[in-house]
Amino acid sequence: MKRQLSHDELKTLSQNVVDQLHSKYPEQIKNGELFLFAVLRGGMTFAQNVAYRMALPVGVVYPMSEGSPVMMHPFASYKKLTKAVFVYLEDVVAQGRTLTKVMDYHRLHYGDHFAAEFVPAVLDANVDPAIRDQVNIVGTVTNDWIVFPHEEFHAVDEGDRGLFRAGTSNNSKPL
Repeated sequence: MKRQLSHDELKTLSQNVVDQLHSKYPEQIKNGELFLFAVLRGGMTFAQNVAYRMALPVGVVYPMSEGSPVMMHPFASYKKLTKAVFVYLEDVVAQGRTLTKVMDYHRLHYGDHFAAEFVPAVLDANVDPAIRDQVNIVGTVTNDWIVFPHEEFHAVDEGDRGLFRAGTSNNSKPL
């Protein structure tokens, strides 16, 4: 079933994630070693909500169709960190393509030094168990096809809305 997520529901999902992060990583938050990244494009609105509630800056990660993702964060140097956690905030994990690409990159470049969490606002209840096992923190789990507050309900078609697809919104189709 396709349903529109309200701004208030997104705020609640974001607060749920903030509470889970505070519970799991109090030392890293206290020591300034928890770093938020919005996974572009879908994760921007969710990441902004989480960052606002945590009073933390948010970086971006752009998973390229070819090659490695591009990552940028306001905190440019990670050399002095000891127990840092990178939190990748995404809108939906349905099939795990973006999760796999971002986490493979993280393991390759930071895996020996920094922990990582891939945190979706929405986790598809039917996601492959191997993907589900990689998601420890989530806003909500549902079978519904979620239309986010910044998306127009009538412009979103149910279907595959994953990495490097044409998209399911008429607003995201190439001109």
